[in-house]
Amino acid sequence: MAYYQSKRQIIVTTMYSQVLIFSLSVVNVFYPQYYQQIFLVFFLAAIMFTAWSVRKTRVGAKVSPEEVRAGRLLFKASRNDTSELQRVDTELMAELKPMLKVSALNLVVLPIFLIWYWVYFPYVNTLSIVEASEYRFLAYLAGYEVPFVIIHAMNLATRKLVRTFVQVISEYEIYDKGILGVGVSLKFPLSDEQYKVELNPKRMFVDLIHASSGRAAVKFRLYSKNPERVYEILKRYGLPSTHRS
Repeated sequence: MAYYQSKRQIIVTTMYSQVLIFSLSVVNVFYPQYYQQIFLVFFLAAIMFTAWSVRKTRVGAKVSPEEVRAGRLLFKASRNDTSELQRVDTELMAELKPMLKVSALNLVVLPIFLIWYWVYFPYVNTLSIVEASEYRFLAYLAGYEVPFVIIHAMNLATRKLVRTFVQVISEYEIYDKGILGVGVSLKFPLSDEQYKVELNPKRMFVDLIHASSGRAAVKFRLYSKNPERVYEILKRYGLPSTHRS
């Protein structure tokens, strides 16, 4: 599945995938009767590695909730409050549209890959040209490389299509030690080199923006009936050096 990767992560993923593909192709040459089992190993390993990669690059889950809750509660927004404000924000859907396209593409690609594997490998096994081990190896190598190339192309396209991810936090609590919410857990103070805060009083939200070299920016969208208060808290406790300046 396509997801945003940093340049370093693309290199690591490519190396891992090529080693795995080469190993599986060699095994297929000597044990072709186990191609279904080998496919399952490949598929599960790819999913596990992808999940691990996503966790490694995920922003906003760096500390334990207990560590943040040890501080003083300064602000709290319920799901009902934020949902109501999201519904009246007519510009939100336009911001989310690129990410929705990527998600839809993922849903379409997965079943296509499953069909590819279950059709391609049985077909290759029926060809007389692959009786020689070197041709069998190339045939299996191509069978694994085609999906990898497509996924790699999707990741590159994603980098161009989605330069900023908007993550709407449906409910959250802000303490003097950090912020907790659905999908986010951050400890204060934040680095003012990686984070900044933007207030949009017209649309009733504050964006806590994380941007670092080689990655897409992530906007933690905090809807609030009192966005000015949220903005002031984040500037004072989240980015104290910026607030003092």
